[in-house]
Amino acid sequence: MSCTVLKIPGVGNIILDCGEGSLAYLKRHLPPSEYLEFFRNLRTIFVSHLHADHHLGIIGLIREYATIQNALPLDKRQPLFIVGPWRIFNSLYEYNEVENIHIDEYVIPFHSYDLRPARLLPPSSKVQNLDQELFQGFLSELNLHSFETCYVPHCPQSYGVAITHKSGWKIVYSGDCRPSGDLVEIGRGATVVIHEATVADTQPQDALDKMHCTTAEAIMIGKRMNARYILLTHFSQKWSRVPEFVIDWDRHKHEHEKYGNVGIAFDHMTVKLGEMWKLPLMYDAFEVMYKDEKERKYYIRLKGEKEDGNSTEGDSSKDTEEPASKRRKIDREITGMTMEAGQ
Repeated sequence: MSCTVLKIPGVGNIILDCGEGSLAYLKRHLPPSEYLEFFRNLRTIFVSHLHADHHLGIIGLIREYATIQNALPLDKRQPLFIVGPWRIFNSLYEYNEVENIHIDEYVIPFHSYDLRPARLLPPSSKVQNLDQELFQGFLSELNLHSFETCYVPHCPQSYGVAITHKSGWKIVYSGDCRPSGDLVEIGRGATVVIHEATVADTQPQDALDKMHCTTAEAIMIGKRMNARYILLTHFSQKWSRVPEFVIDWDRHKHEHEKYGNVGIAFDHMTVKLGEMWKLPLMYDAFEVMYKDEKERKYYIRLKGEKEDGNSTEGDSSKDTEEPASKRRKIDREITGMTMEAGQ
Protein backbone atom coordinates (compact mmCIF):
# COMPACT_ATOMS: atom_id res chain seq x y z
CA MET A 1 0.00 0.00 0.00
CA SER A 2 1.28 3.44 -0.93
CA CYS A 3 3.02 5.52 1.73
CA THR A 4 5.93 7.88 1.11
CA VAL A 5 7.46 9.84 3.99
CA LEU A 6 9.37 13.10 3.54
CA LYS A 7 11.38 14.02 6.64
CA ILE A 8 12.65 17.61 6.81
CA PRO A 9 15.28 17.71 9.59
CA GLY A 10 14.59 20.32 12.21
CA VAL A 11 11.24 21.21 10.63
CA GLY A 12 8.78 18.34 10.42
CA ASN A 13 7.49 15.33 8.51
CA ILE A 14 5.16 15.00 5.52
CA ILE A 15 3.33 11.84 4.48
CA LEU A 16 2.52 11.55 0.78
CA ASP A 17 -0.49 9.21 0.49
CA CYS A 18 -1.31 6.65 3.16
CA GLY A 19 -2.59 3.24 2.14
CA GLU A 20 -4.11 0.81 4.60
CA GLY A 21 -0.80 -0.47 5.95
CA SER A 22 0.84 2.93 6.55
CA LEU A 23 0.68 2.92 10.35
CA ALA A 24 1.97 -0.65 10.55
CA TYR A 25 4.73 0.27 8.10
CA LEU A 26 5.86 3.13 10.34
CA LYS A 27 5.83 0.88 13.41
CA ARG A 28 8.00 -1.69 11.65
CA HIS A 29 10.30 0.88 10.10
CA LEU A 30 11.02 3.09 13.13
CA PRO A 31 12.40 2.21 16.59
CA PRO A 32 9.94 3.11 19.42
CA SER A 33 11.71 6.34 20.37
CA GLU A 34 11.88 7.53 16.75
CA TYR A 35 8.27 6.45 16.18
CA LEU A 36 7.01 8.77 18.93
CA GLU A 37 9.26 11.57 17.69
CA PHE A 38 7.95 11.07 14.15
CA PHE A 39 4.35 11.71 15.23
CA ARG A 40 5.33 14.61 17.43
CA ASN A 41 6.86 16.20 14.33
CA LEU A 42 4.26 15.09 11.77
CA ARG A 43 2.92 18.24 10.14
CA THR A 44 1.20 17.29 6.88
CA ILE A 45 -0.58 14.42 5.14
CA PHE A 46 -1.14 14.78 1.39
CA VAL A 47 -3.78 12.52 -0.22
CA SER A 48 -3.47 12.49 -4.00
CA HIS A 49 -6.83 10.89 -4.85
CA LEU A 50 -9.70 8.81 -3.56
CA HIS A 51 -8.61 5.28 -4.45
CA ALA A 52 -8.43 3.22 -1.25
CA ASP A 53 -4.79 2.20 -1.61
CA HIS A 54 -3.85 5.86 -1.23
CA HIS A 55 -5.97 6.96 1.73
CA LEU A 56 -7.38 4.01 3.68
CA GLY A 57 -4.72 4.41 6.38
CA ILE A 58 -5.52 8.04 7.16
CA ILE A 59 -7.92 7.35 10.05
CA GLY A 60 -5.33 5.24 11.85
CA LEU A 61 -2.69 7.93 11.33
CA ILE A 62 -4.96 10.71 12.65
CA ARG A 63 -5.96 8.59 15.65
CA GLU A 64 -2.32 7.87 16.49
CA TYR A 65 -1.34 11.49 15.95
CA ALA A 66 -4.06 12.69 18.34
CA THR A 67 -3.11 10.10 20.99
CA ILE A 68 0.55 11.15 20.95
CA GLN A 69 -0.24 14.87 20.83
CA ASN A 70 -2.69 14.55 23.75
CA ALA A 71 0.15 13.18 25.87
CA LEU A 72 2.14 16.40 25.34
CA PRO A 73 1.79 19.61 27.36
CA LEU A 74 -0.70 22.04 25.82
CA ASP A 75 2.00 24.45 24.68
CA LYS A 76 3.80 21.65 22.76
CA ARG A 77 0.84 20.41 20.73
CA GLN A 78 0.76 21.11 16.99
CA PRO A 79 -1.93 21.08 14.29
CA LEU A 80 -1.97 18.51 11.50
CA PHE A 81 -2.44 19.92 8.00
CA ILE A 82 -4.21 17.56 5.61
CA VAL A 83 -4.27 18.38 1.89
CA GLY A 84 -6.56 16.31 -0.30
CA PRO A 85 -9.77 16.08 -2.37
CA TRP A 86 -12.72 17.65 -0.59
CA ARG A 87 -14.61 14.34 -0.45
CA ILE A 88 -11.99 12.84 1.84
CA PHE A 89 -12.89 15.44 4.45
CA ASN A 90 -16.60 14.61 4.22
CA SER A 91 -15.72 10.99 5.03
CA LEU A 92 -13.40 11.95 7.89
CA TYR A 93 -15.93 14.23 9.58
CA GLU A 94 -18.66 11.61 9.23
CA TYR A 95 -16.35 8.99 10.76
CA ASN A 96 -15.49 11.39 13.57
CA GLU A 97 -19.18 11.43 14.56
CA VAL A 98 -18.95 7.67 15.22
CA GLU A 99 -15.49 7.59 16.82
CA ASN A 100 -13.87 10.76 18.10
CA ILE A 101 -10.45 10.88 16.43
CA HIS A 102 -10.05 14.53 17.46
CA ILE A 103 -10.31 16.03 13.98
CA ASP A 104 -11.81 19.26 15.36
CA GLU A 105 -8.91 19.63 17.78
CA TYR A 106 -5.97 18.99 15.48
CA VAL A 107 -6.77 18.77 11.77
CA ILE A 108 -6.65 21.79 9.46
CA PRO A 109 -7.99 20.57 6.08
CA PHE A 110 -6.99 22.12 2.76
CA HIS A 111 -8.76 21.27 -0.49
CA SER A 112 -6.19 20.32 -3.14
CA TYR A 113 -8.03 22.21 -5.87
CA ASP A 114 -7.29 25.70 -4.57
CA LEU A 115 -5.44 25.01 -1.28
CA ARG A 116 -8.17 26.76 0.68
CA PRO A 117 -9.42 25.31 3.95
CA ALA A 118 -12.23 22.82 3.31
CA ARG A 119 -15.19 24.40 5.04
CA LEU A 120 -18.89 24.87 4.33
CA LEU A 121 -18.89 28.63 4.77
CA PRO A 122 -20.00 31.04 2.03
CA PRO A 123 -17.15 33.01 0.43
CA SER A 124 -16.50 36.50 1.75
CA SER A 125 -13.56 38.86 1.95
CA LYS A 126 -13.19 38.07 5.65
CA VAL A 127 -13.11 34.33 4.99
CA GLN A 128 -10.69 34.78 2.08
CA ASN A 129 -8.30 36.74 4.30
CA LEU A 130 -8.50 33.98 6.90
CA ASP A 131 -7.80 31.40 4.19
CA GLN A 132 -4.69 33.26 3.11
CA GLU A 133 -3.46 33.58 6.68
CA LEU A 134 -3.97 29.87 7.35
CA PHE A 135 -2.13 28.89 4.19
CA GLN A 136 0.77 31.21 4.97
CA GLY A 137 0.88 29.72 8.45
CA PHE A 138 1.04 26.26 6.87
CA LEU A 139 4.02 27.28 4.69
CA SER A 140 5.75 28.97 7.61
CA GLU A 141 5.29 25.90 9.85
CA LEU A 142 7.25 23.78 7.36
CA ASN A 143 9.65 26.51 6.23
CA LEU A 144 8.36 26.11 2.67
CA HIS A 145 8.61 28.54 -0.21
CA SER A 146 5.63 26.99 -1.98
CA PHE A 147 3.24 24.05 -1.93
CA GLU A 148 1.59 23.67 -5.34
CA THR A 149 -0.98 21.17 -6.53
CA CYS A 150 -2.38 20.40 -9.96
CA TYR A 151 -4.99 18.10 -11.42
CA VAL A 152 -3.59 14.92 -12.99
CA PRO A 153 -5.49 12.54 -15.30
CA HIS A 154 -6.48 9.42 -13.36
CA CYS A 155 -9.83 9.37 -11.53
CA PRO A 156 -11.97 12.38 -10.52
CA GLN A 157 -10.22 14.64 -8.01
CA SER A 158 -6.69 13.32 -8.61
CA TYR A 159 -3.79 15.65 -7.85
CA GLY A 160 -0.04 15.86 -8.01
CA VAL A 161 2.04 18.13 -5.78
CA ALA A 162 5.28 20.14 -5.90
CA ILE A 163 6.85 21.05 -2.55
CA THR A 164 9.59 23.70 -2.61
CA HIS A 165 11.65 24.43 0.50
CA LYS A 166 13.10 27.85 1.26
CA SER A 167 16.58 26.36 1.02
CA GLY A 168 15.91 25.62 -2.68
CA TRP A 169 15.15 21.91 -3.05
CA LYS A 170 11.92 20.79 -4.67
CA ILE A 171 10.12 17.44 -4.32
CA VAL A 172 7.43 16.52 -6.86
CA TYR A 173 4.99 13.66 -6.26
CA SER A 174 2.71 12.42 -9.03
CA GLY A 175 0.16 10.29 -7.18
CA ASP A 176 -1.45 7.98 -9.75
CA CYS A 177 -1.81 9.43 -13.23
CA ARG A 178 -1.25 9.42 -16.95
CA PRO A 179 1.52 11.78 -18.19
CA SER A 180 0.55 15.29 -17.09
CA GLY A 181 1.68 18.56 -18.68
CA ASP A 182 0.40 20.47 -15.63
CA LEU A 183 2.62 18.35 -13.38
CA VAL A 184 5.57 19.18 -15.63
CA GLU A 185 4.80 22.89 -15.25
CA ILE A 186 4.68 22.95 -11.44
CA GLY A 187 7.60 20.53 -11.23
CA ARG A 188 10.13 22.31 -13.44
CA GLY A 189 13.63 22.18 -11.98
CA ALA A 190 12.67 19.56 -9.41
CA THR A 191 15.38 18.09 -7.23
CA VAL A 192 13.51 14.77 -7.14
CA VAL A 193 10.32 13.69 -8.89
CA ILE A 194 8.65 10.66 -7.30
CA HIS A 195 6.58 9.28 -10.15
CA GLU A 196 4.35 6.26 -10.51
CA ALA A 197 5.48 3.68 -13.07
CA THR A 198 2.71 1.13 -12.65
CA VAL A 199 2.75 -0.55 -16.04
CA ALA A 200 5.56 -2.23 -17.98
CA ASP A 201 6.62 -0.64 -21.27
CA THR A 202 5.39 -3.76 -23.11
CA GLN A 203 1.78 -2.93 -22.07
CA PRO A 204 1.01 0.60 -23.34
CA GLN A 205 -2.68 -0.18 -23.89
CA ASP A 206 -2.98 -1.40 -20.31
CA ALA A 207 -1.57 1.94 -19.14
CA LEU A 208 -4.15 3.81 -21.21
CA ASP A 209 -7.03 1.66 -20.03
CA LYS A 210 -6.12 1.97 -16.34
CA MET A 211 -4.95 5.60 -16.47
CA HIS A 212 -1.42 4.86 -15.27
CA CYS A 213 2.08 5.49 -16.65
CA THR A 214 4.55 3.08 -18.15
CA THR A 215 8.15 3.21 -17.00
CA ALA A 216 9.19 5.11 -20.14
CA GLU A 217 6.37 7.65 -19.74
CA ALA A 218 7.29 8.31 -16.11
CA ILE A 219 10.94 8.86 -17.05
CA MET A 220 9.88 11.12 -19.92
CA ILE A 221 7.90 13.34 -17.52
CA GLY A 222 10.94 13.67 -15.26
CA LYS A 223 13.13 14.58 -18.24
CA ARG A 224 10.63 17.23 -19.37
CA MET A 225 10.74 18.74 -15.88
CA ASN A 226 14.54 18.76 -16.07
CA ALA A 227 14.44 16.97 -12.72
CA ARG A 228 17.81 16.21 -11.22
CA TYR A 229 16.65 12.76 -10.09
CA ILE A 230 13.69 10.54 -10.97
CA LEU A 231 12.45 8.00 -8.43
CA LEU A 232 10.04 5.41 -9.87
CA THR A 233 7.43 3.82 -7.61
CA HIS A 234 3.96 2.18 -7.48
CA PHE A 235 4.78 -0.82 -9.65
CA SER A 236 2.12 -3.25 -10.80
CA GLN A 237 1.74 -6.36 -8.64
CA LYS A 238 2.17 -8.34 -11.85
CA TRP A 239 5.79 -7.22 -11.66
CA SER A 240 6.01 -7.54 -7.91
CA ARG A 241 9.76 -7.04 -7.58
CA VAL A 242 11.24 -4.48 -9.96
CA PRO A 243 10.27 -2.83 -13.28
CA GLU A 244 10.74 -4.77 -16.49
CA PHE A 245 13.83 -2.87 -17.63
CA VAL A 246 15.72 -3.92 -14.48
CA ILE A 247 14.93 -7.58 -15.12
CA ASP A 248 16.39 -7.12 -18.61
CA TRP A 249 19.11 -4.78 -17.36
CA ASP A 250 21.90 -6.14 -19.59
CA ARG A 251 20.26 -4.41 -22.55
CA HIS A 252 20.17 -1.03 -20.79
CA LYS A 253 23.48 -0.75 -18.96
CA HIS A 254 24.93 1.74 -21.41
CA GLU A 255 21.85 3.96 -21.74
CA HIS A 256 23.19 6.53 -19.29
CA GLU A 257 21.39 9.43 -20.98
CA LYS A 258 18.03 7.80 -20.27
CA TYR A 259 18.62 5.97 -17.00
CA GLY A 260 21.58 7.80 -15.47
CA ASN A 261 19.45 9.73 -12.97
CA VAL A 262 16.65 7.17 -12.47
CA GLY A 263 16.21 5.31 -9.18
CA ILE A 264 13.88 2.49 -8.15
CA ALA A 265 11.82 2.71 -4.94
CA PHE A 266 11.35 -0.38 -2.80
CA ASP A 267 9.78 -1.14 0.58
CA HIS A 268 11.53 0.47 3.58
CA MET A 269 13.99 2.32 1.37
CA THR A 270 15.50 5.37 3.08
CA VAL A 271 17.55 7.82 1.05
CA LYS A 272 18.82 11.36 1.59
CA LEU A 273 18.58 13.98 -1.16
CA GLY A 274 22.36 14.21 -1.19
CA GLU A 275 22.62 10.45 -1.80
CA MET A 276 20.17 10.16 -4.70
CA TRP A 277 23.07 9.85 -7.14
CA LYS A 278 23.75 6.36 -5.75
CA LEU A 279 20.40 4.86 -6.81
CA PRO A 280 21.13 4.34 -10.54
CA LEU A 281 24.29 2.46 -9.53
CA MET A 282 22.19 -0.19 -7.82
CA TYR A 283 20.54 -1.75 -10.89
CA ASP A 284 22.98 -4.66 -11.02
CA ALA A 285 22.29 -5.37 -7.35
CA PHE A 286 18.52 -5.09 -7.90
CA GLU A 287 18.78 -7.53 -10.77
CA VAL A 288 20.41 -10.10 -8.50
CA MET A 289 18.41 -9.39 -5.34
CA TYR A 290 14.87 -9.00 -6.64
CA LYS A 291 14.46 -11.24 -9.65
CA ASP A 292 14.14 -14.92 -8.95
CA GLU A 293 14.58 -17.89 -11.25
CA LYS A 294 10.85 -18.23 -11.91
CA GLU A 295 10.50 -14.63 -13.00
CA ARG A 296 13.63 -14.90 -15.15
CA LYS A 297 12.28 -18.00 -16.95
CA TYR A 298 8.94 -16.32 -17.55
CA TYR A 299 10.58 -13.18 -18.90
CA ILE A 300 12.88 -15.16 -21.23
CA ARG A 301 9.86 -17.09 -22.50
CA LEU A 302 7.89 -13.87 -23.07
CA LYS A 303 10.80 -12.23 -24.90
CA GLY A 304 11.24 -15.37 -27.05
CA GLU A 305 7.60 -15.23 -28.11
CA LYS A 306 8.01 -11.63 -29.21
CA GLU A 307 11.15 -12.42 -31.19
CA ASP A 308 9.34 -15.34 -32.89
CA GLY A 309 6.55 -13.03 -34.00
CA ASN A 310 4.00 -14.49 -31.61
CA SER A 311 3.57 -11.34 -29.53
CA THR A 312 0.15 -10.76 -28.02
CA GLU A 313 0.58 -6.98 -28.10
CA GLY A 314 -2.61 -5.29 -29.19
CA ASP A 315 -4.77 -8.31 -28.36
CA SER A 316 -6.89 -7.19 -25.40
CA SER A 317 -8.01 -10.77 -24.77
CA LYS A 318 -4.47 -11.80 -23.76
CA ASP A 319 -2.40 -10.37 -20.96
CA THR A 320 1.34 -10.88 -21.37
CA GLU A 321 1.87 -9.70 -17.81
CA GLU A 322 0.51 -13.00 -16.51
CA PRO A 323 -0.62 -13.33 -12.87
CA ALA A 324 1.56 -15.21 -10.42
CA SER A 325 -0.61 -18.36 -10.46
CA LYS A 326 -0.34 -18.63 -14.23
CA ARG A 327 3.42 -18.03 -14.11
CA ARG A 328 3.80 -20.80 -11.53
CA LYS A 329 1.99 -23.19 -13.91
CA ILE A 330 4.38 -22.22 -16.72
CA ASP A 331 7.34 -22.67 -14.40
CA ARG A 332 6.17 -26.16 -13.43
CA GLU A 333 5.90 -27.05 -17.11
CA ILE A 334 9.40 -25.70 -17.79
CA THR A 335 10.81 -27.54 -14.77
CA GLY A 336 9.07 -30.76 -15.81
CA MET A 337 10.49 -30.48 -19.34
CA THR A 338 13.97 -29.91 -17.90
CA MET A 339 13.73 -32.97 -15.64
CA GLU A 340 12.44 -35.12 -18.48
CA ALA A 341 15.32 -34.05 -20.70
CA GLY A 342 17.75 -34.84 -17.90
CA GLN A 343 16.30 -38.30 -17.48
